[in-house]
Amino acid sequence: MMACACVSPVGLFAQTTANPVKFSKEYAAQDEIRMFSNSSFRLVYYVNTGEVNTYKDRNVTTLKDVQKIALNPTGNSVALLHGGHLKVYSFEEANKKLFDVVHKPQNKKLKRRPVALAFSSDATKLLVSYSDGEILVCNTKTYQPDFSLQNGLGISSALAMSANGYFIAAIKDKQIEIWNFDKQEIRTKWELEEEPTGIAFSNDGSQLAVTLPHKLLIYNTRTWEVAQTYSFVGNTSSPSFNRDDKHVSLIHNANEIVVLNVPKREIIQTITETGVIGACSFLKNTSQSFIVSNRAHVIVYWNAEDLPPYYTKIVNADVDKKIGEWVKKTSDESADAYKTRVNDATRASQVATLKKEVTTALASTVLPDKKPNDSYLLDDSDEFVLANAIELPPPVEEVVPLDILQIAHEAEANLKAARDAVMEEKKQAKLITDKTEVAVNTEVLADVDAEGNKILNYQVKYNYITFANGEDYPPGGCDVLKSNAAMSLMTIVKQTLEGADFAKYFEAGKRVKIAIIGSADGSPIRGKIPYDGRYGIFEREPYYQNGELNSMTVTKATGITTNPQLAYIRTISVKDWISKNVTTLQKTRNDYQSHIEVAEEKGGAFRKVEVQFTIIDAFK
Repeated sequence: MMACACVSPVGLFAQTTANPVKFSKEYAAQDEIRMFSNSSFRLVYYVNTGEVNTYKDRNVTTLKDVQKIALNPTGNSVALLHGGHLKVYSFEEANKKLFDVVHKPQNKKLKRRPVALAFSSDATKLLVSYSDGEILVCNTKTYQPDFSLQNGLGISSALAMSANGYFIAAIKDKQIEIWNFDKQEIRTKWELEEEPTGIAFSNDGSQLAVTLPHKLLIYNTRTWEVAQTYSFVGNTSSPSFNRDDKHVSLIHNANEIVVLNVPKREIIQTITETGVIGACSFLKNTSQSFIVSNRAHVIVYWNAEDLPPYYTKIVNADVDKKIGEWVKKTSDESADAYKTRVNDATRASQVATLKKEVTTALASTVLPDKKPNDSYLLDDSDEFVLANAIELPPPVEEVVPLDILQIAHEAEANLKAARDAVMEEKKQAKLITDKTEVAVNTEVLADVDAEGNKILNYQVKYNYITFANGEDYPPGGCDVLKSNAAMSLMTIVKQTLEGADFAKYFEAGKRVKIAIIGSADGSPIRGKIPYDGRYGIFEREPYYQNGELNSMTVTKATGITTNPQLAYIRTISVKDWISKNVTTLQKTRNDYQSHIEVAEEKGGAFRKVEVQFTIIDAFK
């Protein structure tokens, strides 16, 4: 059925379960399904009677002539193109229109209509293309444009944005156009032999899948060259990457779901359906692995939990963590001894040793026939192989230069000294005791920018834990000023980010990602905690919990009635303090993200805050 242009060597052991994707459940629709859009386990579809429904036939709204439908990745709202109009409706409440979106053309004499739309994966942007060739990037607070992408060449019939925020991809007839989101200019474009039927970025932004009639192409987004080509007898459409980007699903011949193993470069399963498949995709924003598809009157969920994980990514992450600790200078190590122990040659040797150790440990949990003394590595198809049975080519890796690592480790030592000084000062003032502990650390992360250049990001983390009641937030408290432990952390953040070790990296215009993790314990909230709106009014704001994207609403009217709301406002309180008090961040471009954790246990130890600052391309 399929011919692959390039085939990788097969490993000595098979780790794939036969037919790993299995039928899970289905939901029948009363009328024929014409299109659907999903986010996590939330899903909306449009039927031929004009109804827009959830997967259990709960009505969202009823509109005639719907051309495109997109569910906000938080699952809280639905964007609809119908009859030349763009409207946003609530997912939760029937027939509640949130926004009637009108974007007038620059030339008011022209008439135009919206053609395609797509949300960014973090739910902060909505991309809309128009019949006059303009693409607007709108914020999802007001659905008004932040900026326009316009080159006057063709109408974009489909749009996609990479999760790392680097790229917007647009299909224009037989052409694919790639925009650099940050620079708001075309990164590259190319012509294909036929018009693409679908586009999808991998979750890490390193790949772009493009389906054509009879073909799947996978592009490397660093070089924009074709990395893999698959040829099919029938038409293909609806490409989608799974959560770790090891697998791609697509529709073939309108009645088959095909699942491919990307590193292995082969089809691992074909599911033949009983009717025409309208669309299919891996679920997004969830830790569980499922594919969702539809027949004419049915929404189908396919359990994909048995798909093998991307072992190479697991191993590399563990090795990076271990090598980051290994390369640090110990307290009792002389400068000469450190130089002898840590250099480029010894690091390469240590990485090789750790890879074998970590891979072998992982193999013992995966391979049923592993012998006690066998050692393993992973080949380039992500298959386990005996370490002495194959000579693997040297891996192509992004290596952080040792001199940069050593700069970061010296800064971390100074960071810890500053932390100790602040903590001692707070203890002397009787604001905290030894029962409050603060951890700080730095890390340099290799990355690639939107132009394909190697860059180094600098990450600085601050977190605390307290085991003393009265030193952290009081039960139901969310104001950072009312937590001695949190304010001790804020003092350390301000002093160190404005100090000599770090201030130099916060150049004007530098991009900084700031993740704030707010926690709440399991103490129930009885009644309503008043919220006076001091940090703003929050309606359907995106946030992350356990790695999954959700939406949060906290207003003066709603107050705080749940622990997730309480944890969320704690993150916002910290954001408010940082933005007003840390001067080095007042000239940079800051991307804030709220993450929350809600514990089942009760007590001050589960009411805490963590802050992570990632300076993009810090050492340029």
